[in-house]
Amino acid sequence: MQAYRLTQEDISNIQIAIREGGKIWSSPHIAGFKRSIKDYYRVQQNEQCCYCKRVTVGEFRMVLDIEHILPKGNQAYRKYMFEPKNLSIACKRCNMKIKKQDVSFVSQNSNLTPNF
Repeated sequence: MQAYRLTQEDISNIQIAIREGGKIWSSPHIAGFKRSIKDYYRVQQNEQCCYCKRVTVGEFRMVLDIEHILPKGNQAYRKYMFEPKNLSIACKRCNMKIKKQDVSFVSQNSNLTPNF
């Protein structure tokens, strides 16, 4: 699967959100980025949750969450919050009830570098 490519506008808006601080993922500056990510990965994943593979064709946008594979709430992985390789689409059940903050799957040899 091909990762989403950040646009210059995405990068600028992400930098603004980071500078403003607070709940960065909730910043209105990144609303367009989040829409683009969700639309892109819905197509790339064939309208399926990245974990359970539940098909979501025809369901509302709110049924799927942008999934941070390395959780943004974990301080060690916060720098990957906007990294497209760290993002995917998951159903709410998998994102909120199953995966949560689990990082037991992370390999010490993982090589992920933020794009901005």
